[in-house]
Amino acid sequence: ECDEPHDAEVIHAQQFDDALVDQYVDMDVSELCARLTETSGYTDDVRRGSYELSTWVDSWDVDEPEAGDHLICVAEPTNGEKLDAPLPRDASPVQTGTETALFDLQVGDCFNEPDGFGEDELIGFVRVVPCDQGHELELISVVLVPAPDPDYPGNAVIEARAEECLSRFAAYLDIPYDDSRYESGYYSPTEESWDHGDRTIFCMVADPDGEELTESLKGIAR
Repeated sequence: ECDEPHDAEVIHAQQFDDALVDQYVDMDVSELCARLTETSGYTDDVRRGSYELSTWVDSWDVDEPEAGDHLICVAEPTNGEKLDAPLPRDASPVQTGTETALFDLQVGDCFNEPDGFGEDELIGFVRVVPCDQGHELELISVVLVPAPDPDYPGNAVIEARAEECLSRFAAYLDIPYDDSRYESGYYSPTEESWDHGDRTIFCMVADPDGEELTESLKGIAR
């Protein structure tokens, strides 16, 4: 949780296109991330000066990525101190109706998965929509996986940690999970994404029959 002590925060994520590849190769990564965070809504002290900005790149060649690879920008305090709250951010940084990086979602966002997305695929981007319009999912919480060892801890450990989503479900919808008509789900790190620093479980709620939701389920108590 971002209100617990932590070293760094993801402040931008997106897929490379040809133009971004050129910028990444030609530009200092700190300057590049400072520019990109404009689209993620971070305030000036995050964009420049108070934090060290670095990149994680999901590519076969991190020095020369290709279009379709993924870029993640990370911010760490320059004074070396731990963070104990989310970094300051402008209101409503995510634009509804647009393709949005999963790591840019905020609790309470309603969204749809990409067309043709399968259970065995890694999800990087979703489409955020207003909660009063038809949507598949609502983000109700995020849970971090403790990582004392750099190696992937195994599916059993991930699944056990994901059980926390059920208590978060009860708190968000204001009803115990077993008494609710809605279904809990989550995205979790895979062995592949773990190697790239992914430690986040995204807890979601959906209709069990696959019907579209047309309102926020926060506090709905059913």
